[in-house]
Amino acid sequence: SFFFGLASAQPPQDVTARLQGTLGLDETLDARAPRRAETTLSGTIAYVHTADTPETIIADYKGFLESKGFSVTPVVLADVLATDFSRFDLTLIGDDTGYLGNWGDAPGQAEHIAANSKVMGIGEGGYAFFGKLSLRIGWPYGWHGSEDSVLGDATLSYYQTPNNLTGLLGAPLKLYAQPTNEVGIHLPEPVAGVTVLGTEPGSSTHHPLIAQRCHQLWGFNGYPQAMTEEGRTLFINAVVFGLEQCIERPQPCMQLRDHREIPAPALIDFDDLPDAAVIGDH
Repeated sequence: SFFFGLASAQPPQDVTARLQGTLGLDETLDARAPRRAETTLSGTIAYVHTADTPETIIADYKGFLESKGFSVTPVVLADVLATDFSRFDLTLIGDDTGYLGNWGDAPGQAEHIAANSKVMGIGEGGYAFFGKLSLRIGWPYGWHGSEDSVLGDATLSYYQTPNNLTGLLGAPLKLYAQPTNEVGIHLPEPVAGVTVLGTEPGSSTHHPLIAQRCHQLWGFNGYPQAMTEEGRTLFINAVVFGLEQCIERPQPCMQLRDHREIPAPALIDFDDLPDAAVIGDH
């Protein structure tokens, strides 16, 4: 006698199990595979959009994410400065909120969001948002095209948690049913603080899925309904990845008068200098 187990991500169903033993003792049995329990997800998310964003797109993001356990609050650009983003675990920046070097509709909006929340920027809007903050994952460091797939790294938690997609990474992972507008960040060499998450199949130096410290770019414009099942699954992984980045919230700006005020090795952003600038010893 023996025992064996089956589990499926699909609803309970009858399956055929082929068992191969020693001494020619092979057997084909009918079995029933129970559905594997889904991971319970949670987190408060803001979705920043424009006054012209179609309600169908807002509803698509909100409905999709809330069906997975998250709480989603749409925030129109005009309300950004009046919104307390510290009450959100993650902020999604809609793809239509900016383009290239222009983001938002009032000064200080991007800085207000980033100072109080981790950010996942979507498509062109996310690219422009991070450019507004002079981050390496934003404008002008990308190129534009049409794409539906990425090459992923199976060693990254991004493809493992909460959904394991590593078995699909032997080939490009198709995220969208049809090619959609995409921006890929040009990164020919590693940059401190920047993590490549997904690469264009046709260019090893351009990456539509990429993170920098507490923020990440999902460089595709297509919304959940346009995604494949694998695309929606990876989008949830990306949200969870964003929630787990920088467990401690960003700290407010402060004056630093002496190096002894730094309690441990730290990465410090100076408002009047670009990232990774060498300022010397003083």
